[in-house]
Amino acid sequence: KIDIGRPPPDGFEGHSEYSEYKACDGTKSITMPPVYGVNEHYRLTYLFDGSDVSDVSTCRGGTTTPSATCYWMAAGENTAKGKVTVTFPNKGAVMPHKVAFVRVRPMAYDGSRGGRKRYANFKVDVFAWGGSFPMLFPVPCPACEDVGDMSMGEHLDVPINRDDVQGLQFYLSKPSGGFLAWDELTVFTW
Repeated sequence: KIDIGRPPPDGFEGHSEYSEYKACDGTKSITMPPVYGVNEHYRLTYLFDGSDVSDVSTCRGGTTTPSATCYWMAAGENTAKGKVTVTFPNKGAVMPHKVAFVRVRPMAYDGSRGGRKRYANFKVDVFAWGGSFPMLFPVPCPACEDVGDMSMGEHLDVPINRDDVQGLQFYLSKPSGGFLAWDELTVFTW
């Protein structure tokens, strides 16, 4: 597993209106649209911290389910599309990465306490070397394109199985109103 859940010592955690998060290993994550900016809520770091919206005790603060300190959410209540890009550091032998699969928990809030569901369907591309220059390679995952009936805490494992990965690009979408949001994203190596 690639540990991208710990922010660097300088404390930048991709919160408020920021759309970028940098982990301690140098991995960068960027979202479009930016993070929904409300106090400590919906930070980009919550997407990588191992917390689980179905177990509020794993979240940083918050005592109700779902905790807004447990998942990432994009700005704009009726945003239909977005993007999360994860770029691994280029530090000699560390680059490129060997990625076996990614695990996504796409349901941040299931609507059980009123209001609209907060989730995002997705497609994923691998950013890898295609000869002499980097290219995007699509990863087939039909189940990823319709996650609206998933439960909070439930995950999808998406096989990548490449040893030349420089980054991952997730294209998010939601067919109806409500916020684009994800509970957790984890990258596994072999």
